[in-house]
Amino acid sequence: MAYKIREHSLAKVPVLLIVGKKEAQAGTVSIREYGNPDAPTIAMETAINLLADASRSRLLQVFGT
Repeated sequence: MAYKIREHSLAKVPVLLIVGKKEAQAGTVSIREYGNPDAPTIAMETAINLLADASRSRLLQVFGT
């Protein structure tokens, strides 16, 4: 898992959602943002809602609707 995280960090992927064995059992996900050393672990449903809201706000910025 660490290899895949490092590989994507070097590729400068803006956001990684990490679900390992512990997260899968707990129903959580770790979110790593490029350049941010913190990786909070939050509930899967909360992560989905955060990403959906971020996507909507980004679309509004781009298309101004």
